[in-house]
Amino acid sequence: VELMLPGFPSYTTYDPMTFFPYGTYVNWGPVFASIVTFSCLISGAVTRQEIIGTAVLVPPLLAALLVPLTYLIGKSLKDWLCGMTAALFIAVMPGNFFATSSFGVIDHHVAEALFGCAFVLCYLTSLRSASAANDNPGHLKNTWRVLFLSLLCGAVYVAGYLTMPTFIIFAFLVAVFTVVQSVF
Repeated sequence: VELMLPGFPSYTTYDPMTFFPYGTYVNWGPVFASIVTFSCLISGAVTRQEIIGTAVLVPPLLAALLVPLTYLIGKSLKDWLCGMTAALFIAVMPGNFFATSSFGVIDHHVAEALFGCAFVLCYLTSLRSASAANDNPGHLKNTWRVLFLSLLCGAVYVAGYLTMPTFIIFAFLVAVFTVVQSVF
């Protein structure tokens, strides 16, 4: 974030501050660092303490955004009670997720979970919309909705991939699901 802040939105793939004195190449994508840098620009943080003070707020805020997403996924899969249960579980989740989404931890793993849930929600919504469009193929509104949701799903996937390269696993899961669902 300190390297990105002076020349935002440029992103450096080399971090001289890790593995001192040699530095290392950054193996993760620029999305989380861009979110933190953008929040620093909005808040006016320029000194190291101000940057850290702003950056420690980002993971808990992203975790808070994850709660309604899990509710919508649960509601999409079953009903509102399933959504409320899922939202409750993610809100009080102990362990590693709680540790990485707590105040004071600046880690990109919460963004991975957020974009993963957002992708699953977009995918489920686009599948449901495509099913409705197949039921009424002459209706142009359904076709445009499927196209919009598919593009949104692709944009969320790209954002997730630029957060973590292992997001490719979601593409594999979608491919397997599509093949299995096509057989049935």
